[in-house]
Parts: sequence; C-alpha cells; structure tokens
Amino acid sequence: MAFCLNPDCPHRKEMGYPAEFRQGITHCSDCGSLLTEEIIGKEDIQKTPPRIILTDLHKRVLYTIGFVLLYRVLLLIPAPGIDLQVLGSFFSDEQLNRFVRFLASEPALERFSILALGIMPYISAYIIVEILSLFVPPLKSWRQGGYAGRIRIKEIALFATFLIALVQGYGITIGLEHMMGSAGEKIIRHPGLGFCLVMVLTLTTGAFLTIWIAELITRKGIGHGISVLIFVGYGPRVFSNILQIIFASHETSLSSLEYFLLFVVIVVALIALIVLMEKSYRKIPV
Repeated sequence: MAFCLNPDCPHRKEMGYPAEFRQGITHCSDCGSLLTEEIIGKEDIQKTPPRIILTDLHKRVLYTIGFVLLYRVLLLIPAPGIDLQVLGSFFSDEQLNRFVRFLASEPALERFSILALGIMPYISAYIIVEILSLFVPPLKSWRQGGYAGRIRIKEIALFATFLIALVQGYGITIGLEHMMGSAGEKIIRHPGLGFCLVMVLTLTTGAFLTIWIAELITRKGIGHGISVLIFVGYGPRVFSNILQIIFASHETSLSSLEYFLLFVVIVVALIALIVLMEKSYRKIPV
C-alpha cells in the first residue's frame, strides 16, 4: 500500500489523513507528489482522527432545525403585563365555547406569547398587495418589472404588514383589558394607555421577528420559511388529534383500527384533491 505524505495534498486537507493507493502507482492523483510505502503512513492514519464533512444539504438541515428551535423558544416568552394564572383560568372555564378552546390550544395563545400574531399579518398583507397589483397602475407596473419590481412590491407588503399588525395588536389589547378570569379577576395587571402602547409594539415586533425567522429559513434552510413555520405551529397538533381519534373510538361501535383507517383515507383523499386542483389546467383557445 502506497501513501501520499505531502502535507499540502488536497485529499489530506479535506479528509484529515493521507491518501492511500494500491501497489504499482507511483504518484498521487490529487497533488502529483511521489508516493511512499513507509510505515509512517499507517501511523499517521491512526494518529489523525477523521473529520466530519458537512455537505450543503446537511448545513441547510441544521440551519432549519436551529431556526425552528429559536422560533419555539420565542413562543414561550409571554407578553408583558399579563397574569398567566388568570389567563389559564379563563381558558379552562367550562362555559367557553369550542372555538375559544380551540384557540387556547395554540402555543402562542396558551401563554399569550410575544409571537401571538404569528405570520398571518404578513400573509394577509401580501395577498392584499398582490390583488391590488392587478388593478392599481403603479403596483401593476412594478409587478411586470421583473426582480426589482418584485422587491418594491415586497416592501409595500411589509409596510402593509406593519399597519395590519398595529390594528390587530390594538384590537387584541382592547379585548384583553375586558377579559376576566373565572373568579372575576382581570387578566391585565395594570390596564391603561401605557399597557396598550407596550402591548401593541410588542405584538408588532413579534410579527416582524416571525417574518425574519421565515426569511432566514428560506435563504439558509430548506423549503419555504413561511410554510415551515406554519407546519411547526400546526404539525404537533396532528399527532394529538390522532390520539384523540383513537381514544374516541373506544366510545363508539367502531374499533380503533377502523377509526384510524378512516382518518387515513380522509387525509389521503384531501391531499389527492389538493394536488389535483393545483396541477389542473384548462387550455383556452385565443
């Protein structure tokens, strides 16, 4: 066995150990250096630990996991001025309807996180701007202006996101000031103008933090950042819903396996219908 002991060999720099060649080869195929069959080559291989080589896909997966963990940590930070115990007693009230209980199961609303608005203000603003770009002349020209025009439309969408987040944050703040716990205590410790300003700015900043994390996932991670964050928010609830279906099956005449298979068939049918609608097209003669 022949080895390349050149310290500047590309193979040695990349892998951390000398390149090996079968007998009969005299020069290294990577750097062109003369090969040697000395025992020192084997010793060098044993002393040099192999390095972990990360491909671009591995880096993107790690970036995505890191940004998702950052998003989940930010979801645990509650907004200022809210009594979490009173909020928990409000959501646990038996007189609430199912819709409010459904909202209470959201991670951002369970502790009323600083990311309570989520990504929806940006999605709503972008949809509005895209619709207006079909009729408003400046937006229409920017839409047809290539990459530079799309950047300007995105800036308009971000400004619209700021306005929508302010309005939604103000509405949520007014609603919180009138909410009370099961014993009649207020959810807000110190209501007033100061609390209103701090809460609106906090929720607006949280919305833009969510947009920033989504953009980082799109650029450095895998997939579309907004879709990843939506899946992170709603994906864990799928497993809890499956468990609820299994538990509910014991209270009916259907067995747990039949109930689960029915659920799988419905999900597969919905996915097939969505794919069919997305891929469908109709040829219109002109």
